[in-house]
Amino acid sequence: MQSNLVQIRVESTLKQKADALFRSIGLDTTAAIHLFFMQSLLRGTIPFEIMSNNNEAVPRKGWVEAFSKIKKKEQMLIPETIYNNNFKWEW
Repeated sequence: MQSNLVQIRVESTLKQKADALFRSIGLDTTAAIHLFFMQSLLRGTIPFEIMSNNNEAVPRKGWVEAFSKIKKKEQMLIPETIYNNNFKWEW
C-alpha cells in the first residue's frame, strides 16, 4: 500500500512529552498517529473526550467552535498546562 508523508508543527515540549509517553507504552510517534487516524475512521469521530481547563468534557456540539478557535490560534494546547500527562485546554 502506498503511504503519504504527513507533516505537522507542534511545540517542542509537547512533542518531547508525547514521544516519551508513546515510547513508554511501546509505540513510536508514527505508530501513535497511525492509531489515531485508524480509530478516528472506525469511530467516525475523534476517539477521545476533549477536556476543558476545569476538567469537564467539552460536548461534541462545542467541538467545531473549539477547533475553529485553535485553527485561528485563539486557543492552543500550552505545554505548561500539561499535568500528569493530561492535556488541558487554554480557554
